[in-house]
Amino acid sequence: MGILSSNMKFLRKQKNMTQNELAELLGIKRPALGSYEEERAEPKIALLKDMAKIFQIEVDDLIGRDLSYGAKREMDRSKIPVVPTLAAAGYLHGYSDDEFIETLPTVDLTTTDIPLTSDMRVFQIAGDSMLPIPDGSYIICSKVEHLDDLKEGKRHIVVTLNDGIVYKRVYRRDDYLRLVSDNAVFGPFDVHLTEVTELWKTAGFILPDEE
Repeated sequence: MGILSSNMKFLRKQKNMTQNELAELLGIKRPALGSYEEERAEPKIALLKDMAKIFQIEVDDLIGRDLSYGAKREMDRSKIPVVPTLAAAGYLHGYSDDEFIETLPTVDLTTTDIPLTSDMRVFQIAGDSMLPIPDGSYIICSKVEHLDDLKEGKRHIVVTLNDGIVYKRVYRRDDYLRLVSDNAVFGPFDVHLTEVTELWKTAGFILPDEE
């Protein structure tokens, strides 16, 4: 995440403001603010000046200095967001909306030996394409911020515009990703990078209870 987008989110949360509240102060739509925080668009200088005024800082600091450096921001490891299969459709539209994420159920991972990072999520999977990991399992993930950090051939949760949330082994092929199932019954398929909204690497599993 770039300095500007990181600072925007950090300053907004410091003031306990939602995206809707800040967007209203700035006179813009919430999706526009979300696109700035997710680095999908860049705000114009006039908007940066308004934002700096709201946060009472200089524009140069907003765009050029990591304002979160040294701040005490401890992650609550007892509240890792969970995306159950029933919430998958909503997640495709709300993945960048803090208010939506806050409506998701959470899980406490503090008692596990999984290394916890500041940006984790748990996704429930459906189907048998990744057997022996069964239908209904929960995949504990940490976010892949840049494609250069992709681990070729490892299992990832891939959030896509057209195929939804899928769990596959991922391979980089120029401007697309090849997604491969562990169950040979399911053939591989390709997803163009423009269709990928999020990429999460596997940190662990929570298997469903046996009946």
